[in-house]
Amino acid sequence: IVLGASIPGAVAYATPDTVAEAKAELDAIQAEITEIQEGYSAATEKLERSEAARVQAIADLAVQQEKVDNARSALGHVVRNTQQNDGIHVTVKMLTSPSIEEFLSNVATVQSVSSITADRLARFDDEKARLVELETTLNTAIAEVATQKANQEDLLADFEVKEADEIGR
Repeated sequence: IVLGASIPGAVAYATPDTVAEAKAELDAIQAEITEIQEGYSAATEKLERSEAARVQAIADLAVQQEKVDNARSALGHVVRNTQQNDGIHVTVKMLTSPSIEEFLSNVATVQSVSSITADRLARFDDEKARLVELETTLNTAIAEVATQKANQEDLLADFEVKEADEIGR
């Protein structure tokens, strides 16, 4: 037996236990590869959803920024109109009204302007708060995309290692 193992060109035979162990190891590696492939597919789907959420957040943010800009402009118009008011302070104008009807009309105008100003200010505040909320959503989506890309890269690296192990056996 010793002589046969040292003769060049002699064929070495594996025992059934060695073959069974090698097959079991190969099956385990293939199972790990399958698991990694499934994880990679799931990570790809999550990445696609995260990327879609990021794109939607960018679009929502642009729309909301326009709403904030419009609300700011509307508020600015009210403030400018109130300030201009023919260069006369509203209180002076009301007190110098020649009749009670004109005084009441001026009071109604002041109340209307105040109401409009308050409404536009509230709208501006609401739109601005929504903008901040959308910015947070966008930042979350960007972080999720980065996390999913990193996860996908890790799974790909694991796959390459397992594939190399399978090829090496």
